[in-house]
Amino acid sequence: ITSAVFMVVYLAVLAAHWRLVSECGGRRGIIVIGLLVVAAVFIILQRHLWQTDRLAFWTVWGVFAASLILEAVYRQLRGRAFASATEPGSSRGG
Repeated sequence: ITSAVFMVVYLAVLAAHWRLVSECGGRRGIIVIGLLVVAAVFIILQRHLWQTDRLAFWTVWGVFAASLILEAVYRQLRGRAFASATEPGSSRGG
């Protein structure tokens, strides 16, 4: 379960690096390779869990769902919204 969560976090980091490559540097080709490899390993892991341990499979997806729900509730309670890349004050906004 921890491996799946780590891979999703790493995919998010790679996606952020892709968006911010002009600011932080890096090679887009290597970022793409990283995204593809981590995504493929995640899919393979999910298939393996489905075949060998369905409870772990559903636990992984339950953790993802719960964290998204908690984030949405927290942001609503605090009156905060997700900032888009085009909004003023965002790291890439104008």
